[in-house]
Amino acid sequence: MAETNSPETIWQAYRAAMQQDVHIPSVLLQRVTRVLVRKYAPTRETFIRLHDVLIQLQKQGDPIALWQWNMLIYYVGEGFRKLDTTHYHAALDIYWELMATQKLSDPEKRIKPNICTYTTLLHIAARTYNPQHVQHALSLLKESKLELDRVARLTLIPFYTHCHDFASLRRIARTFAERGEDIGIDGINAYLWAFGKWGRLGVAQEIYSCLRNNLKRKLKTEIPPSPNPEPPSAASISKTAPPKAHLRDEVLLQRQNEYIKRIGIDDLDEDSSLESMQSVPSVVTRKFSKETLDLAIAEYHVPDQITYTLCMQVFAFHGDLRQVLQIFREMLSTPDHTRPWLKKETMFEANQQAYRSLFMAFVKFTNRSARQARVLVESLGVTAEAQQEEAEQQEEGQLEDDTWIEEALRFVFESFLELDPNQSRPGNRTIRYLMQAFQNVTQNDTQTLIWVWASLEERFGRLKVPPIFTDIARAARDLEP
Repeated sequence: MAETNSPETIWQAYRAAMQQDVHIPSVLLQRVTRVLVRKYAPTRETFIRLHDVLIQLQKQGDPIALWQWNMLIYYVGEGFRKLDTTHYHAALDIYWELMATQKLSDPEKRIKPNICTYTTLLHIAARTYNPQHVQHALSLLKESKLELDRVARLTLIPFYTHCHDFASLRRIARTFAERGEDIGIDGINAYLWAFGKWGRLGVAQEIYSCLRNNLKRKLKTEIPPSPNPEPPSAASISKTAPPKAHLRDEVLLQRQNEYIKRIGIDDLDEDSSLESMQSVPSVVTRKFSKETLDLAIAEYHVPDQITYTLCMQVFAFHGDLRQVLQIFREMLSTPDHTRPWLKKETMFEANQQAYRSLFMAFVKFTNRSARQARVLVESLGVTAEAQQEEAEQQEEGQLEDDTWIEEALRFVFESFLELDPNQSRPGNRTIRYLMQAFQNVTQNDTQTLIWVWASLEERFGRLKVPPIFTDIARAARDLEP
């Protein structure tokens, strides 16, 4: 217990000592609590373990520190996707036990809650999505005479997002602006998600554009414009970084740009390349909505990995495939300025959430296109002869074809296979969206679906099969040598 930093190891040592009735000094018990709260993904079990150690600490006559009370309250809600009244009441029970210490005769054992205590209670109340619990937590904070700090205000954003309460969201944003406080990129991301989730895509796009413009100005000041800009060669890149990773990224980016140009989405953002970023004007003259104007975006606020991922999720959910592909392109071609310890040429990398958003966008887009076509045929009473004539024109190239969708999907899938299987395995939803995307785009072509599943398992190993693709997976596995 005195040496290990592993939460699991120190807990096993603690349990072994308790079962053998070995007296554990208070100094070691304090260390056990510090190590337990380091667990990367705390669960209900973490709460039970911490509670057990703190009870033992009390039995030995030692006071529980305020940070330990706060962590105990916080862990009440960890390990659950959804919280309800029982979780909030459990947190309140711990809070009232904390308040009871103020009646103790020993001044050293009296603990007064701080803003973190009330913010944690507010966090749990907000996760229940129960307005009464949120109001109760706010009333406790008001009685304490403490003011809402930055974290406490941001804690309320998910609750107001769930309640579709745009007025309260704007009020929080205005509070930061009026007080001259920095809402932070995490607050901006939460605000963007709140409006984008409910279909306010214009607000989400404006916020994203502001952040991108800040990035373009930042790149303009850091990289002096060249009269004849040339893309870096593979040789020059290899001198400054491990060649394999950067050559792979360069080839991937080149292939991506080729596909993007072929599918025709360059007109969505003519300034997306790094070269064009160097000539962007310093003043943005575009008119913004009132929701965006409430948000104080400073010049140093630039998109981070979460910004790109959230934007992709927002537009993917609403079936805007072209915009999702555009954001994906911008993310992969942008230096990561959010982590200054990285080399300047380090680009953002796509993660599982980004790819899941991409595959979902293909599914939503193809579902919507098929539905719109069906409605159009029914409303106009298009005859079979007319449909046949349109199909012939499609083959002759007289109408815009949709082959770019399959080409884009294949490119995204090939880049998805570049992920390191040792660091990231695709989740169930990612696999389901991927297979559904190929099913829709190829009109349920069995051979293509078998090839996709075989490629997935060749790269990532055996995967959990979505029920609707059981036959496809079985056929792909039968092909294995």
